[in-house]
Amino acid sequence: MALWRYRRAGLLLADVAAWSLSLQIAAIARYDGEIEQIDQRGMLVTAGLVLVLHLGFAAPIR
Repeated sequence: MALWRYRRAGLLLADVAAWSLSLQIAAIARYDGEIEQIDQRGMLVTAGLVLVLHLGFAAPIR
């Protein structure tokens, strides 16, 4: 039962880290004036990061 709590906490932490990273990328892009390009890149990077982190935390513990 405790392992599921750690997995949920890990998934939540992964989501928070990915979203904060994407917000930082977007803030830097708006400063440079390249909003459209960075939004597309930021979405792809965030989606990839969330996928990798979720697979890592959701993998069965053996």
